[in-house]
Amino acid sequence: MDLNLEALTVQLIEKYYANDRRLFFEYMDDDIIWIGPAIRQYMEGKQNLLDAFAQEHHSLQFRTAQMSSRMVTGSRSSCEVLARFLVYTYYPSGHISMHHQRVTLFWKKHKTERFPQWRYAVIHISNGMDVDERDTIYPTHFDEFERKHLLNHFETLQKEMDANRLVVRGTDSSTYYIRHEDLLYVCGGKGKFCDIYTQNGTIRVRLLIEQIRKMLPEQFYRPHRSYLVNVLKIQNLSRYEIQMQDGTVIPVPPKKYAQVSEDIETIMADSIQNSPSKPIEQPGK
Repeated sequence: MDLNLEALTVQLIEKYYANDRRLFFEYMDDDIIWIGPAIRQYMEGKQNLLDAFAQEHHSLQFRTAQMSSRMVTGSRSSCEVLARFLVYTYYPSGHISMHHQRVTLFWKKHKTERFPQWRYAVIHISNGMDVDERDTIYPTHFDEFERKHLLNHFETLQKEMDANRLVVRGTDSSTYYIRHEDLLYVCGGKGKFCDIYTQNGTIRVRLLIEQIRKMLPEQFYRPHRSYLVNVLKIQNLSRYEIQMQDGTVIPVPPKKYAQVSEDIETIMADSIQNSPSKPIEQPGK
């Protein structure tokens, strides 16, 4: 495929939610079908979309987080890309809403006299709804679940999205966009796979731990050949082990302990001023 449509889809969505709709319209097919998450949000034709958006005047701000994407189907002339993420909406009143959003774009290639052009012909946006864990297909327990949980849906909000993030392809063929501050540690070894532990779960990737280390800034340190840790997420550093904020204990080889301790203290000294994380407890204190 002559264009990375998966990356373009993610870029288009992130630009859209930064209130920059240039890519959104540039790659839109003239015969677009736009399906939004609300009941009446269905529209056909690029000109109709342009006219509708021209009537929109708002002061809303948006933020996306936990972005992942994957190419569902693909051929030389068409493909579908699915993106999943959280979207926060900031209202002038101070109210903030959050949705688990899924966006599917159907791309097709147009033949032109000069060169082929890719345009998305269908965009389908949906917002996931919390349901009882006992419900797989039908919302059998939804009325009970709603009474118990939905009234306090937004207890806390994530911090503003850091521009720095790790972008990796999971073994499930999804692309993950992991903020550095969400990454706790990486566990790997001599094999071809690594597990990336984040505040939102674990992601398995087909990468060597040293490859991941080279993709991350200095705050990520390798105290053991099988581990890569986010120094700003260390809870306690004691003799021969590191305890992470999630309770995980990572071993430190006895012969390397003095050097590991010194390295971590140096990294902390350089990084802690810009980190909201709690300082680690030093040995002997």
